[in-house]
Amino acid sequence: MSTITVDQLVPKIENALKAVHAKSKDLGITLMTAEVELSLDRVLVGEGGVKFDFVVEVDVGGSQKRSRGQTLSLKLTPKGGAAKLGHTESDELAEAILGLGSAIKRAGTSSFAVTEGTVEVEFAVTTGGKLKVVVAGGERETKGAHKMKLAFKPTP
Repeated sequence: MSTITVDQLVPKIENALKAVHAKSKDLGITLMTAEVELSLDRVLVGEGGVKFDFVVEVDVGGSQKRSRGQTLSLKLTPKGGAAKLGHTESDELAEAILGLGSAIKRAGTSSFAVTEGTVEVEFAVTTGGKLKVVVAGGERETKGAHKMKLAFKPTP
């Protein structure tokens, strides 16, 4: 089982969110918050059995049910300032979020205005370190999947 630490994963998530925050304005929506739920394994670090670390599995495999003992939930809010964008291992996740988010602006009707919309995605870390959207159907559970829920509001 390959793993990365939470400290290595959070910057990858941040890169995806920076891209979403910057590009969502072009779609007529603004990212307000992102709630991230990470499924973690606890591993022994060092000798003597006194120190543990929390890690994330980097396999994207199917047919195995998730069984994690720990969950880390983070609620993130964009700070002001321009994000430096470039090609990162988080691009696929960012593009999937933006694709779903673009429907928020178009969802208004003549009788109702959309004041807020949420997007939920499941993602995993590949063995190459990329954040990949998990596409699952039916009863299939994906090993190493994490959740992200993002709240957007349409810009006037």
